[in-house]
Amino acid sequence: MKKLFNLIVMLFIAFGANAQFKYLSNGQLTFGNITPPYGYVTAWEGKGHYFHYSGSTSGNAWLKFYLGTNGPRISANTSYIRFYDTDTEVYHDLYVSSVYETSDLRLKTNISNVQSPLIKTLQLRPVQYTLLKSHSDKSTSQDIGFIAQELEKIIPEAVTTDDSGNKLINYRTLIAILTGAIQEMSIQINDLTELVKVLQAQINNGK
Repeated sequence: MKKLFNLIVMLFIAFGANAQFKYLSNGQLTFGNITPPYGYVTAWEGKGHYFHYSGSTSGNAWLKFYLGTNGPRISANTSYIRFYDTDTEVYHDLYVSSVYETSDLRLKTNISNVQSPLIKTLQLRPVQYTLLKSHSDKSTSQDIGFIAQELEKIIPEAVTTDDSGNKLINYRTLIAILTGAIQEMSIQINDLTELVKVLQAQINNGK
């Protein structure tokens, strides 16, 4: 497979001196006029490819595609991988059947119950909005959700900021808050139910 890949790359190079792809003798593949250490792709042990960029303004960035015994993996040196069009500054949707997140007890420490989940929930402002056409690739831009700047003041753990200063929401975080709010409301409802029973019994005994 690697020999076939190398052959395809060499064919690109053969089209002219200004080829967009360049395969170096050290196994690195470069694009356009960019040469290492600024931008290259390298393969290792037949397990995957490593895309690397180094620049004075943007620092170091890399993206890795790895195929191991546990299946393929995609990783990067940032906390997230963006589905983002730099030219139009639009984030694109990701469609999958299921999403599983790391949540094993063995990977967590400083565990404690969420404080005042009901109060936090009551402070949230659900909104319906129209996303600017310049920032949406959907057929319809009508949506429902929260304003990140507002949510950050209430649940800062649910909001992050990208390199362009845009606020992003991790809606998964809200599941724990809403669950805690429902549990807190359930306790209050049970207490009120017991109180009603007591009052009703006192009224019945007074007849």
